[in-house]
Amino acid sequence: MATAFSEGDETQTIGPAGWLGVCLVVVAAVLLIIAAPNKLPPSPGQESRPAAALPGPPVPDQEGVVRAPSPALSSVAAAYTLAAFWKRSPPDTTAFETTLKTPPDFLEAGRLLGLRAKAVVITPTTFLESPPPMILLLQEEPDVVSTVETLEGRRLDLTRYVVLVGVREDQAVILDPLIGRVTVRVPDLVNRVVGKGILWAPRS
Repeated sequence: MATAFSEGDETQTIGPAGWLGVCLVVVAAVLLIIAAPNKLPPSPGQESRPAAALPGPPVPDQEGVVRAPSPALSSVAAAYTLAAFWKRSPPDTTAFETTLKTPPDFLEAGRLLGLRAKAVVITPTTFLESPPPMILLLQEEPDVVSTVETLEGRRLDLTRYVVLVGVREDQAVILDPLIGRVTVRVPDLVNRVVGKGILWAPRS
């Protein structure tokens, strides 16, 4: 049965029990907000590849080079370039690219492709004793014998990985993930190599 209130009725106030209930509701709401995740869930595929992944598919261009947008990703691009040279693709992309994080383990990456991998000391006679292809770390920009169009947009003084694919007399052909296919004098190339070269070859 409904009760009608007249203008003369007194205003009702909330007692201690009512205020306690309101406080409990507020506290529960605050706890839910604090417990909620602070970031949005990753989009599908966002975490499927390691941080060393290239921005696009690792497919060689017309020059046979897998391009990289920066020297930091040259190790990944060089590895995919050499893998494509041998017509190999990693059965486990994540494991393959994980081995290429800084510092890259090219020996393990080669083994994941089913190739024989070894490191060689770079000297003027190395390319005769251990013919390319091989992965090299260049300390600075080589003196390139190329056209003006090829030289446009080149970045100077960048340490990055390249793939040496051939040597003829005193000229070496390298596949550079930053600038493409270029030719350098063998003495200039040897002077700019840091550390050892990495050879991949099919198992006999």
